[in-house]
Amino acid sequence: MAFFKKVPDTTTSYCITVKNMKQFELALDHTSIGLSFHQTSAIIDQHKEAFGNAKLVGLNDHIVSQYVHIGVAINLQHISDILSSPRVWLFALATNSSTHRSVLYLDIRIRVCPNGSLENLHLIAMPFYDCHTAENIAAMICRILDALYARWQFKIIAFSTDGESTDGKNMMIGRHIGVVTRIDHDSKTKFMCIWCAPHQIDIVLKDVSHSLDDRLFDKTAHDFSVHPRC
Repeated sequence: MAFFKKVPDTTTSYCITVKNMKQFELALDHTSIGLSFHQTSAIIDQHKEAFGNAKLVGLNDHIVSQYVHIGVAINLQHISDILSSPRVWLFALATNSSTHRSVLYLDIRIRVCPNGSLENLHLIAMPFYDCHTAENIAAMICRILDALYARWQFKIIAFSTDGESTDGKNMMIGRHIGVVTRIDHDSKTKFMCIWCAPHQIDIVLKDVSHSLDDRLFDKTAHDFSVHPRC
């Protein structure tokens, strides 16, 4: 966090000074296509050797991570400015989750219309280490929105989800304790829940395949897919 310096006479404003813009821009370009910090520093070092560019000297994994912190902060501030703009009356949330190496990642997108056209902005993909309950997920989403824009409850209008059940309970859209229901209780606007149709179809197909011949079809298909791989 060494790049972030508090602006004098303020409590919430920070100033960032990047001395090597070419290095900074290349680092963000490379990480934005999925390269790791180590791969990014190695490739930029190869650029330096190939072209003899002194501006690319001295990059390592730690500096790349700092550059990414700056890029994330700039984008979050940009989204915050959009939501707080008086020209933006409403916005919608869309979430999805996946598990990577036994860690749940919650992906949040914001859909907003800042300049007469609908924008689908990727807000954050955040690892989730707590118990995967609706209460914990809703609390994390609210904390993120509170930090992004304190009056989000007055502008949120919709929440998109696949509506998938977890452990037999509809964690996302449950009528009483689901994530969407909890966000709806916090909102100060009329609220809509939007289900993702392809995900809904996928859930129905899974249920149908499980019901065929007392799950014999599902078991046979699974065994066949595993056998060629072995």
